[in-house]
Amino acid sequence: MSRSKLFALIALITFALGVALVADALAGEKVKGRKVDYTVKFQTVDIPDQQGHILYVYEMKGITTIFEGPQAKKLWDGNSVMTWGIAESNPQTKQWSGRGYNERVDRDGDKVYTSWQGQSGKEGSEGTVTVIKGTGKYEGIKGEGTWSSHVVAPNQGYTDFEYDMEWPGR
Repeated sequence: MSRSKLFALIALITFALGVALVADALAGEKVKGRKVDYTVKFQTVDIPDQQGHILYVYEMKGITTIFEGPQAKKLWDGNSVMTWGIAESNPQTKQWSGRGYNERVDRDGDKVYTSWQGQSGKEGSEGTVTVIKGTGKYEGIKGEGTWSSHVVAPNQGYTDFEYDMEWPGR
């Protein structure tokens, strides 16, 4: 094999490996953002063991802002988010725990569904989130992360989140 053919073969292999490594590196992304929302439905059931102890079901609507993650900024910044939750609150112990689901909808109507769970934290509440599935361009999406929520006024709050995302086909 001539030197030029060998050089061309090595260059081609190097190029192919470089493309594969860059594509793999872009597939995973650290994402940081904030969802600002308000409660649109809130139903309670009193538990008689202690005054103020309640179970409740709620629904919230919000908008997402992405701070870090170029792919997330492109795809999720400004998206609407619906949150549904089931929670328990105990004023005597000042404890809260809950779980639920989110539906994130982008401008094209494609959706990402996540499940979350959490409890009382240092300030507000905190927990974990896992991507369940996506539709449209998000089909095959994977991810998980953490969140912390803060109430700023009655029925109004925000949630800071961090995800490790794997975008499909990106």
